[in-house]
Amino acid sequence: MSSPSPEIFAATEISDGLCPILATALDPDATSVLNRLIRAGHRAYLVGGCVRDLLLGGTPKDFDIATSARPRQVKKIFRNSRIIGRRFRLVHVMFGGNKTLEVSTFRRDPNAEGDVAGTLDPRGAAADAAPAEDDAEAWERDAAAEPGGGSGDEDDGATAPNGDDDEDADLLIREDNVYGSEAEDAVRRDFTINGLFYDVQDQCVLDYVGGVADLRRRVLRTIGDAARRVREDPVRILRAVKFAVRLDLTFDPDLAAAIAEHHEDLRRSAAPRVFEEILRMLGGPQPQKSVELLARLGVLRVLLPELGLHAHGTDDDPRLARLLERLAALAEVDRGRRALPTAMYLAVLFYDELRRRVVGEDVPTEGPHHPPSEALDAFLRPIGMRFRMAKRDTARVRAMVLALRRVDPELAGPDARRHRHRGGLAEFVRREFFHDALLLMRIVAVAERRDLGPVLDWEQRALELGREARHPAARPHAPAAESRPHHERQQERPHAVGDGRSPNAPTGTVHPRRRRRRRRGQGGAGPGHPHDAPPQDDDRYEQ
Repeated sequence: MSSPSPEIFAATEISDGLCPILATALDPDATSVLNRLIRAGHRAYLVGGCVRDLLLGGTPKDFDIATSARPRQVKKIFRNSRIIGRRFRLVHVMFGGNKTLEVSTFRRDPNAEGDVAGTLDPRGAAADAAPAEDDAEAWERDAAAEPGGGSGDEDDGATAPNGDDDEDADLLIREDNVYGSEAEDAVRRDFTINGLFYDVQDQCVLDYVGGVADLRRRVLRTIGDAARRVREDPVRILRAVKFAVRLDLTFDPDLAAAIAEHHEDLRRSAAPRVFEEILRMLGGPQPQKSVELLARLGVLRVLLPELGLHAHGTDDDPRLARLLERLAALAEVDRGRRALPTAMYLAVLFYDELRRRVVGEDVPTEGPHHPPSEALDAFLRPIGMRFRMAKRDTARVRAMVLALRRVDPELAGPDARRHRHRGGLAEFVRREFFHDALLLMRIVAVAERRDLGPVLDWEQRALELGREARHPAARPHAPAAESRPHHERQQERPHAVGDGRSPNAPTGTVHPRRRRRRRRGQGGAGPGHPHDAPPQDDDRYEQ
């Protein structure tokens, strides 16, 4: 079958609601990589989200490149590169300042039945259509590569289901390493707005899938049959919500119907990919709109039943209303940068449920096993196991909420002042969980329209204690000797006879004072920590 011909748009002359693409808007390093690949005899284009964002007048976060060159060929051209990836292989071309450009080889849908296969030109026909077999050792090259391979705008397929053998499970993409042409690479992508190519030499946009027309109409549409594409990779439901909110798009009717019918299939998707998409929404510019749309589509009840929301996000659901207010306050702090730790997003998302487990007459504040800590663990552990989270993230949430009981008057009981805490106040305000708790307290106070006075008081107290710690001589009752060097104070301290240091030494003999070594294995987290210390490694929950 012959290859479909793309619709070609002169990038500098595009109009009708879209912005022209000027050379000055392109990343110079990306342009350099494209030109070097083309000079080496390969085809290469800017692809996906960067072309879409440029046409919408935005600034792309990443400039991704697709090429006919194989990963090893790309690595041979760029010495400052490395091959990464397990499910499919990519090349990261590295520049100064921790800057990385992602280069992928044209691929085709492994489930496609020859609709655009075998359509390559003589510059690489036989090689491009072959399975990816020549880079097998690269599978293990980078086990820590981010799921999805970078910016999150690239549709990366799905993993195998958890033992499902029905016909729906057979549609899931298990292998996504079959190379193809640019036409095949375009039609394998998820949405038409992500299937656009930009030719840097001819300064034109290549459109195989009608993405330009959909951008003009502000419509989000899948490439091909919507129900099939959603069943192939249910995570596309989350990506659809993310793009609809971020770019102010409306769902194509077929896509909306497919989401309504198949959103339960998200349970069969790879948990780490699902969790990553949730974090991208929470760290986006309008997390409250994303979560509200997820709730109204019925997706949130499938993903996070612990929230206890009403079906399809009804307007009279008080829990959903409080959650959306917290997320709006979170967006004011984060500003779409996803700059906060994962634990903060989790704490804001589950705040109502976490609060219930540490506040109330039936929750004791002390005990041999500290019941509030155990209650938090019992709630967080199943969520961490389901999404394969790092244990340090759930431990950080627990420490944050336990510290919040000390700083937030809304959570402290009437007898809170009578309880002694390990370590002094100066040590408490230096710890990570204190700053986490203070930020969470501010977000909740803004969401609930409470007085920010307690937050400001704690911030001032922490500032004063930090100043005293840096300048001990400035304390009002600090002895003058404390500002002197430690070794001088040791030498001036005489020892009494019979103190066990030197039995034959006369009275008044000065000996250097022995420094006691701190015993390890006792106390764990050190003074000031509310309870268990977060794991220091990146250990994850196992199912």
